[in-house]
Amino acid sequence: GSLIIASIITFLVITLLSWAMGYRLSLAGVACLIMAIGVTADSFIVYFERIRDEVRDGRPLVAAVDEGWERAKRTIMISDAVNLVAAVVLYML
Repeated sequence: GSLIIASIITFLVITLLSWAMGYRLSLAGVACLIMAIGVTADSFIVYFERIRDEVRDGRPLVAAVDEGWERAKRTIMISDAVNLVAAVVLYML
């Protein structure tokens, strides 16, 4: 659902930029777009799984969303930091 929508929006934005401004992507740019969509999807998966865990434990949905975010935030931040380090290393190479 949301991954497909994010992919379509990204494609449309790149297509419009390409048409309007002559913007072109290199192979590295395409790889970065794919990586960005993957990181976003991973974050959504972690967050929604935490919400599901909270609902399974008997919390109401509003409380589950708040608690799920608190539990998922650290995991998502660490994942993003690791991806940033990997990107810097790849850029240097």
